[in-house]
Amino acid sequence: MAFVAISIDLCGSTRVKQRIIELAHGDHAARERMYGAYKRLLYNIERTFYLLILQEPTIDFERLTLIKNIGDELWYAYRVDDAFSADESASIQNLLTTLLHLISSDRTLTLSGDGRSSRSNAGARFDLPIKVYVDLVDH
Repeated sequence: MAFVAISIDLCGSTRVKQRIIELAHGDHAARERMYGAYKRLLYNIERTFYLLILQEPTIDFERLTLIKNIGDELWYAYRVDDAFSADESASIQNLLTTLLHLISSDRTLTLSGDGRSSRSNAGARFDLPIKVYVDLVDH
């Protein structure tokens, strides 16, 4: 059995989480609000990936399996037939194109802090790239 292994990783997430703690200054509600904004961004990446796949008729969504989700990284397997037909090649090519669309989308996160007026609490803005690895596993 062959499959395409896909890893989607949000880069810079450790720095975002560190900055959330700094900006919250121990304010639990502020920390939860900022972490919620981060989680929405993260979950939107997964949602966007699914929507892009569902829009492409040559990609069979039933062949896609989420292997694991660890923090800011998603690992998938997309099952392919052992005999690579022209249709199979087209679906893999379209899967790669879908991933290119995913990494090309904007992922800006703005954190506003706990509301205190201080230089260390001025907020933060992050432009977070996505790193994608794709391998064809055929044994």
